[in-house]
Amino acid sequence: MNFEASAPRRSQLVTALLATWLIWGSTFLAIHLAVESIPPLLMMGSRFVAAGLLATLVGLYFAHRTPDKSLPTRRDWGQATIVGIGLVTIGMGVTGWAATRMPTGIAALLVASAPLWVAGIGAVAYRTRLSALAVLGLLVGMAGVGLLVLPTGDASSTGAIDPIAALVLVLANAAWAAASLYSARTPSRHGLLLGCGMQLLTGGVLLMGVGVAVGELGRLDLSAVAPSASLSWVYLVTFGSIIGFLAYGWLLERTSTSVASTHAFVNPLVAVALGAIVLNEQVGERTLLAAAGVVVAVILLLAAERSVPEPALSAIPDAVPPRGLPARTVSLGRPRPGRGWTPTPTPEFAFAARRAARPDRATDGMDALEIDAALDWGT
Repeated sequence: MNFEASAPRRSQLVTALLATWLIWGSTFLAIHLAVESIPPLLMMGSRFVAAGLLATLVGLYFAHRTPDKSLPTRRDWGQATIVGIGLVTIGMGVTGWAATRMPTGIAALLVASAPLWVAGIGAVAYRTRLSALAVLGLLVGMAGVGLLVLPTGDASSTGAIDPIAALVLVLANAAWAAASLYSARTPSRHGLLLGCGMQLLTGGVLLMGVGVAVGELGRLDLSAVAPSASLSWVYLVTFGSIIGFLAYGWLLERTSTSVASTHAFVNPLVAVALGAIVLNEQVGERTLLAAAGVVVAVILLLAAERSVPEPALSAIPDAVPPRGLPARTVSLGRPRPGRGWTPTPTPEFAFAARRAARPDRATDGMDALEIDAALDWGT
């Protein structure tokens, strides 16, 4: 079940985007209900440990059934831990903690700053470039989310804001963005399921350790956990963690990080809609105007993604077979009388080369793993 990058179909892209938009948008409500009865760090950590353990065990089962029976190495676990710390321990852990100290609308606005962090960190650390269309999309998206959740002058409409919690949540989004960029450049060698499972498991274990260290274990009373909190926890494990993170990981592998991060703009809309349905909250003209702005932002970002030029197949440098390897055993080419070996790049190699050449992905070319997976010198 080794992961091989391939050009995403439109139906697959839409499905993955809808999963991160709708599922992660609904998790704001689920987290709010769960932390009413369960300490936030232990709640978030336990959901990721449960989801990560399930995904890792299933991923290991499929990895063991492959011909080479390749299992994760210490380096693989180290990379998964780095991503898990950024996405889970810091990113999601702080989100759960902040949910007890500020309104969900304000938390959604601060979470929506993640795409800006992605653009900034990518430009500094990876020398990525954003098109004018992508920059416009980011700005319109932030304006739409700001219009959606910023106070209207009535303090009772938003509640008190803890400035320390707000600052910590903004910094946590920086960690989320950095981990997303790192994950996009270090894809798992053992498949998306096992890779995501390892990230969730390592990040969840560390997050539970932080919860125990700050004394949350003494405040946990399982007999006092409300049924709504229990159901929310189950939903966060299955949909919010497993399905949501698999969809996000898939997007990071096959699209730009800016497109994968569009969930930060759409999630507040979903949260507001669920608040109106479940909690009977009012939805006014300002909400509808903000929704229109967010939709325009997502369209701009997706249009910017589609406008990235892809080099023609003929522009891909010819591959050279390993020295001493007979031409008849090379799966990429075939011998021609009097002309020697002629390369015939596979679709996987063409996609990997296009992915490496894209201007929004800072890289000096395909790394060793991508070249090895793309060339696939079969017998």
